[in-house]
Amino acid sequence: MICVDKLTHGYYRNGERNEIYSNFSEKFEIGINGLVGPSGCGKSTLLSLIMGLQQPWSGHIDYFGKTIHDFGTHKFGYVGQESELIEQLTVFENVYWRALLFFPEKEAYQRTTYLLQKCGLDSFNAKSENISGGQKQRVALARALVSDPEVIICDEISAHLDLETSRNILDLLRQEAESKIIILATHDPLYIDSCKKVVNIAKKLEKS
Repeated sequence: MICVDKLTHGYYRNGERNEIYSNFSEKFEIGINGLVGPSGCGKSTLLSLIMGLQQPWSGHIDYFGKTIHDFGTHKFGYVGQESELIEQLTVFENVYWRALLFFPEKEAYQRTTYLLQKCGLDSFNAKSENISGGQKQRVALARALVSDPEVIICDEISAHLDLETSRNILDLLRQEAESKIIILATHDPLYIDSCKKVVNIAKKLEKS
């Protein structure tokens, strides 16, 4: 379980402190957890805080009873709106080079092959710059999963996808959700309906 406890955070503009979150608390368990709300309400900021990319002004976040330093940022898999692939590398290489950070060569190769196939990709040697947006998003998902993370973070991953690709990716996330915590920010009703828990950030902030 990930526990966000009495978190306060925001941004500074022209020397003025602007709070987005004030004394915000929430819990995320194994399964698909959705973050919803209008653009700009702070969904991406919360994801960044959970991944340890930003430090909250006050409050803390526990990961299965551990701090981010003890839990380890390597236990996160992330997929955003943009695939952020290395365009000059092949589909296979984009996933395999990450796998090598966690596994011996043979296992890294096997995991990469398995996950690309699981994501419905067969053009392993195609350069990433030559594949479609939907294919890039599936490569990005395979890359996020190849390290066998305990937590998967998704930020509007279906924003630029066709319905069929969105469904394929959602099917994969459902399988992963059986043993992992998935937190996704989304406006997509298809994804929202699949969530075990949905947190409306805007409404929750109004009450805090």
